[in-house]
Amino acid sequence: MEHTGGGGAVSLTDVLGVVREFEPFEPAGVGTGLVAWELKQSDAAITPIVELALERGLLEYAGVDERSGQRLWRLTDQGRRELAATSD
Repeated sequence: MEHTGGGGAVSLTDVLGVVREFEPFEPAGVGTGLVAWELKQSDAAITPIVELALERGLLEYAGVDERSGQRLWRLTDQGRRELAATSD
């Protein structure tokens, strides 16, 4: 799945890759806003891709950011395997 926003097309792999990149720095989870900012997209462009990743078991809910109220996500083991397979 790709979605076109302000910065061009964004794929599921793009979104998962950003979550993987920031997980070490954001142990509570990674928010959609951070993913959108990193990919130069709006939250609205990223949200359907996050929803797809959740449906496919590639991301899981990690909590809520206390400051922003934004939901946070982390990769599942399946999400990590999916990224590894696309990197080969």
